Amino acid sequence: MSYIKRRALALVGLLLMLAVLLLGCAQSAVIGGGSAAVIYNGILYVGSEKGDLMAINSETGVRSWTVAVLQSAPRNALGCTATARAAAIYGTPAVAGDMVYVGGYDGRLRIYSNGLEKARYPAEETASVGNIVGGPVLGRGNVYFGTSKGEVFALDAVSLAKKWQFSADGKVWASPVLVDDTIYISSMDDYLYALNADTGAEIWHFAAGGAINSPPVIAAGTAYFGAFDRYFYAVNTSTGQLAWRSQAQAKRWFWAKPLVVGNAVFAGDMDGMVYVFDVATGAVLANSNLGAPLVAAPVLSGDSVIFASQTGQLWALDTARYQPSEFGASITGKVNAPLALSNDVIYIHSQNPETLYAVRASTGVSILSIPLGK
Repeated sequence: MSYIKRRALALVGLLLMLAVLLLGCAQSAVIGGGSAAVIYNGILYVGSEKGDLMAINSETGVRSWTVAVLQSAPRNALGCTATARAAAIYGTPAVAGDMVYVGGYDGRLRIYSNGLEKARYPAEETASVGNIVGGPVLGRGNVYFGTSKGEVFALDAVSLAKKWQFSADGKVWASPVLVDDTIYISSMDDYLYALNADTGAEIWHFAAGGAINSPPVIAAGTAYFGAFDRYFYAVNTSTGQLAWRSQAQAKRWFWAKPLVVGNAVFAGDMDGMVYVFDVATGAVLANSNLGAPLVAAPVLSGDSVIFASQTGQLWALDTARYQPSEFGASITGKVNAPLALSNDVIYIHSQNPETLYAVRASTGVSILSIPLGK
């Protein structure tokens, strides 16, 4: 190779290296995310896939405030600081008074009040506890959350001082479930854990046959949940012993949190099937194919359980005969976040484009369509 060609190649390589380094000084790509809406005193609190936390008037759809949840910006080899990148919000915020708690995918829990950050954990600028996917839960003076490192934290709800920390062997993507003095943790290590909510001491653990990303629903001393082994489970909350397991496997795994209504538990799977199990025996009372994956947790409205398929079609299953019927107009975009219900209005967070829909629960008529983009 000639001297001129070698010099030219070296120059090209240097320019490419500089281009890569300089990209660190430009704005980074945003990680996607989303959450269910939380309704408190007429205000909707929701996280967007852009990493924005918003407070929205539930009557008018007008934003009260918006804050960008940003992770720290590292310096590159040239010493310049990159533009701060949004920290995706995958979990549903928790609200107490004017305080809003939200976990970021950058591994920090933050408290906001009227759009202003009041505290964060960890407090150090560069520290992280691991990606936070599930929403935080408030209770007993604490805030609880899990991480992709398999850690579960209990922090003082005011100071964010750590009370205790528990380690599972797999990712904790599901939101914790707090009932009385026990907190239930679903883990990707195939275990459901019951912990003392005040100390973090393990009370029991139950081994399923696959990863658990469905938060359990607790009813009448039983934890109900599905797993990635495609079985549905009922576990005694006092002993941690199996009450029953579904006789047949679903075609695909369970992801969404189930719903208990009377003597029936409604569970949707990623194949688009809704199974209605008898709460006491696990016998299948009914099953229906809704045609598309069911990722969003359903809600109960009157005598109907409302599901939204991932493709945006709404369905109502009556609680007497468990028969499905299409409910209102379909939603534009993918629906992954849990549904929320308040004052006869169902709130549905869709993606692509990111929008929060308000639908009248009694009629299926759309009331509001709130864009969540910039």
